[in-house]
Amino acid sequence: MRRSSAARWPRWLIVLSVFLSAPLLAQSVVTRGDRLSMDYSIGRDQLVVNLLGNLWSLPGGGGVATLMADAEGASSNPSWSPDSRQIVFEAGGFGGIQILNTDDGSRRRVSDENVDARFPNWHPSGDRVLYSARQAGGHYDLWEVDLATNLRWRLTRSPGEDREASWSADGRDLVWVRQLDHEWQLVIRPFGQPDTVIKTSAQELRAPSWRPDGTLVTYFERADDGFELKMMILSDPALERTLVRETGLYPSRIAWEDRNAFFYSSSDHIKRRDFDDWSGRIVNFRASVGAPRVAPAFAVASRELKITTPAERPLVIRAARLFDGRGKGYRNGVDVLISEGLVAEVTARKDWADIPIIDLPSTTLVPGLVDSWASLPADLSATDGAALLAWGITTMVTRIPDGFDPGVWESESTPGPRLLPATTLDGPPPDVVEGMSQLPYLVVDTARTEPRAATQEQVAAWQTLGVPVLATSWRRAGALSSALFMAGDQPATVGAGGILTRRDSGFRETLSLTTRQLLSGLADTSTPGIEQLYESRQASFSMRQTGRPLRRRLLQDLRRSSAPVALASAANGMHAGLATHAELLALADGKLSGDQILIAAGRNPAGMLGLAGKTGEISVGASADLLLVSGDPLTNINDLRNVVAVVRNGRFFSLVNLLERRTTVE
Repeated sequence: MRRSSAARWPRWLIVLSVFLSAPLLAQSVVTRGDRLSMDYSIGRDQLVVNLLGNLWSLPGGGGVATLMADAEGASSNPSWSPDSRQIVFEAGGFGGIQILNTDDGSRRRVSDENVDARFPNWHPSGDRVLYSARQAGGHYDLWEVDLATNLRWRLTRSPGEDREASWSADGRDLVWVRQLDHEWQLVIRPFGQPDTVIKTSAQELRAPSWRPDGTLVTYFERADDGFELKMMILSDPALERTLVRETGLYPSRIAWEDRNAFFYSSSDHIKRRDFDDWSGRIVNFRASVGAPRVAPAFAVASRELKITTPAERPLVIRAARLFDGRGKGYRNGVDVLISEGLVAEVTARKDWADIPIIDLPSTTLVPGLVDSWASLPADLSATDGAALLAWGITTMVTRIPDGFDPGVWESESTPGPRLLPATTLDGPPPDVVEGMSQLPYLVVDTARTEPRAATQEQVAAWQTLGVPVLATSWRRAGALSSALFMAGDQPATVGAGGILTRRDSGFRETLSLTTRQLLSGLADTSTPGIEQLYESRQASFSMRQTGRPLRRRLLQDLRRSSAPVALASAANGMHAGLATHAELLALADGKLSGDQILIAAGRNPAGMLGLAGKTGEISVGASADLLLVSGDPLTNINDLRNVVAVVRNGRFFSLVNLLERRTTVE
């Protein structure tokens, strides 16, 4: 089915119409979209596209886009069923793999709730769905589910990551990408034959797709300035050719119209290209987006920070210079007096009579790091705390593993970070609250079981009590009016009234968000400096791996965000401790200055948790959780891992002491 060269939409439609000065915004028109993935239905002559986190349909030749499903979780990778009556897609926010019935709008989850499932695709029979999945701490393998019986089975068991698989049109051959450490492979499983690696590359490979006649496979390969779309002609021997080389290619599976034409995503547009053409034609569309809501009033309740088992004797810490976590630049010639686990004085150097002084003249003193949303392994032990302190982390918000007593890390013999419990939002708040200190510090909506598990009313009820709710995607934050959301890789600015504006490639989208704070979750395998981080001294003593991150595009410029940014490491999938420092690198790559990064890892998360002035800074009355490093962390954030010593609960621990404790067998 060849398309005529229809007239393009006027250029003024390439701009998103929005008025930022008004408290309520008029309806907006979107004509471009970031990170578009799509599929084409021959029977309907329709494209399904992920746009603004939801699923939209539009004619194959372009035109008005129609909202198909409000996925509330950054849906992606949609795929039409062979009969064009259903769409399988990847639902964000732990929504797993879901199927949308286009006849009645109903949806159902087909992947297991306890796995991270991605990259769905249909078997040509229409009876099965193919996807990639991993359990906690494992690798991605290929799985299939039988839709009639809901039975699932594993197709691969490799030491690497198997992702983005696709069946040939006749359902006999399978192709996918395998990642083994820093090597990528394009693997084919011909019917009745062993797996065959048809390409190996030191560069990232993505999104293989079969030509309808089965003669070749297309795929993306990373180049110096982005990605290139290539093809492997399945001759003997196989021949590799470049199919599309242009700036802005996004590596999502191309959608074949027939054997001679296909759709792909480039520079925030949908493009269509004939197989033998030198360039693609933009498929213009327009989607109407509703007006954002006015942000409701919200204030975090102030909470007490209980100091347990503090050091018995006062102590003075003296360093070459001090960054107090409250403003810019260093303070010189300063002593910090610690008493009963708190900072008692921050004053000019003086004689302290009988109080012991720890004088480290070549070090820099900064607040201990606060990780506002971290992930810990289920088999946590008492000695793991020393490994985390060795990274300079003194406070973590996390789900505390079953059976683990966080109080064990408050002691002198088995020290560790302060653990603040995070709780999953599973219902309304209690009718009677006896003291805000008994509430969870952070209520997290993970949407693990069903995308609408939490309601806006439940979120509002908790936040009325001063308990912020975290939504795990920016789209879900808008649907629930949550106070917090994961920044992820969204180029976002939160302005007055809680309106989130995403700017990219010269256009602007305005979404219905009422958030007050961004949590980072930005680091990945492409973050600059990550290789050196793996080689650090602490990494060799670090905790068990909890996951392997996927490569994603980093937020371009965090300085544009008018909402405060708080460091949060759980989303990057790396092991605890190293994950926190990976986020520091990501914040630096997001163009934050050294003092802004330290505030994002201290004062900002403290304020988010209702602990302003009580942790995350060096001031009178704050907890005595401090970090001494060699170097200049305001100039080079890498110096934060040059840990000399950590002060926790007013107790002094050298790095050597902590690493020795980590290796001690109980």
